[in-house]
Amino acid sequence: NSAWTNDFTYWNNYIKNKGMKAGVYYNPLWMTRTAHSQNCPVVNSNVHTQDISGNHWFNSELAWVDVDKRGAEQWIKGYVRHFINLGFTYLRIDFLENYENNYDTEKYEKALRWMKEEAVDEIFLCLVMPNCYNHAEV
Repeated sequence: NSAWTNDFTYWNNYIKNKGMKAGVYYNPLWMTRTAHSQNCPVVNSNVHTQDISGNHWFNSELAWVDVDKRGAEQWIKGYVRHFINLGFTYLRIDFLENYENNYDTEKYEKALRWMKEEAVDEIFLCLVMPNCYNHAEV
């Protein structure tokens, strides 16, 4: 948030200096209304945010990224990389059932695969509120 006195790096260092590990709550499938309305460029692609926005919004402030659109992979992996580069050890990804319910299991699986490919062992991914169909097969 641009109105914060201190940024993520400050708080990450603060937590680590206390001997703890820092985590962040975010979903790489989210796109803020501001990013959408300003049609920002998607890093490492030649598309913009409105090009990858899906037909469903999570709420009035957050759009979902449609993983079948060109540039979506760069957006999702870019967000995971962003938090890795900031030094976080934990990324809590919430409301996954909402994405799967609106976009289908195939797209959901693709999104999770991209997150995992970028995270490898550099950041712990915590999946929150998944549907867990077929005994959490995906």
